[in-house]
Amino acid sequence: MSRTLTWLACAFGLGAASACTASKADDDDIVPTPVVDAPCPPTGCQPTCSNTQTDPANCGWCGHDCGGASCTDGVCAPTVLATMNGGIVATYLDLASGFLYWTNHPSQCGAGGGTCDGLMKCRTTGCAMSPEQFGTFQSPYFLDVEGGAAVVGRTGGGIIYRCSTDGCGTTPATPAMPATLQNLVADANRMAWVDLTTVRSCPNSDAACPTPTTISTVPSGQQYREGLAVADGTVFFATSSTIYAAPIDGSAPARVVVGGLASIFGLTTDGVDVYYGAAGEVGRCAVGGCASATILATPPTVARQVAVDAKHVYIRTDNGNASTIERCPKAGCVAAGDRQVLVIDRIVDFAIDDSAVYYTRGSVLKVRK
Repeated sequence: MSRTLTWLACAFGLGAASACTASKADDDDIVPTPVVDAPCPPTGCQPTCSNTQTDPANCGWCGHDCGGASCTDGVCAPTVLATMNGGIVATYLDLASGFLYWTNHPSQCGAGGGTCDGLMKCRTTGCAMSPEQFGTFQSPYFLDVEGGAAVVGRTGGGIIYRCSTDGCGTTPATPAMPATLQNLVADANRMAWVDLTTVRSCPNSDAACPTPTTISTVPSGQQYREGLAVADGTVFFATSSTIYAAPIDGSAPARVVVGGLASIFGLTTDGVDVYYGAAGEVGRCAVGGCASATILATPPTVARQVAVDAKHVYIRTDNGNASTIERCPKAGCVAAGDRQVLVIDRIVDFAIDDSAVYYTRGSVLKVRK
């Protein structure tokens, strides 16, 4: 008999004497023990103690719904939005106005009739595995979509293409022709790119830009990394140890945001802070600068890519043939157990919106946040 039922039996004179013995003679002093739900194990969620390793409504942590996908080892199965055929590989991607855009890697064109040298798009809700090709030109790779146009860097540099998201066929504009190219970004007014020694920009238009604006030249003995971000007319870039900022139109010299870091890779910004991924470290600094960065997470390997939304920082790390995307509260998650795993896969690039993480691994996939 439960303790609650025992007390009720005693209260009505129905219980055995031994069960009704109290430390005081007066029954009025006997207080019933409240019924409390038993605690769930570490991998369980109330009220049913569902297992966060397998429950698609509580996958990885309580309340994380896979949106119809299965849950294995605490990670939601991805939804495939598009599969590239004939050995073609989807590489860089971006999000804009409810669409997902990506470039196709051309290294195996002709291997099996796949779509080569293409700019592709698909609604974030899906496109019945039939994405639209809206541009066809040689070796598209780096990608940023802004103001109704895709700004695309050719593999290894040489050309920056610009193509309307409504389509440009086989004749995109070629506003700039950098000798080399490590990454590019764009806002509504300008596009900027980085090579090993220089950050430059041009107007974000189809017009030819034969003389790009030089934003910054790398300090002697150093090289610029591939990390690049832009917000509110300011572009952020980095050497291995220092993050810089400058107006994207080159109207003022570059300034140091924060230094003293090690092996910087990814950069992103929400307009308030700039976030970086480095060797074993993810941190942030106010866009106006800081004496030292605030360390948010210490992943076991290099944080190659970072993204942010209103509440979280998303961190991509690579370990051999597998990559992981985890999320961390903006306040920080230095303890490993505080990071929430969203994806374990071979990842080329990823992007986020309010509801999902999108990534490429040859195909294009989506996982609920």
